[in-house]
Amino acid sequence: MHFNWRRGLGISLSLSVVVAIILIWKTLDLKALKNLGLLESGFLALAVAMLLAAIGIEGRRICLVANAMGGKICWFRGCAIL
Repeated sequence: MHFNWRRGLGISLSLSVVVAIILIWKTLDLKALKNLGLLESGFLALAVAMLLAAIGIEGRRICLVANAMGGKICWFRGCAIL
């Protein structure tokens, strides 16, 4: 039985999106969003850097999962899929 790597990748991404939506829905605080403007720019830059690192790591994970299933996806394409 040949496993379709695109289907597996879609399931993995769908579960990630569902979990992210549930977390945002349960933890969103509108007052906290207003207070973001009061943060120092260094903290915001650090948060953006961590976000970009997380996207890079997740893109690499997608690349490795797809390659293990027989697909050929480069790291940049994995980040774009995310």
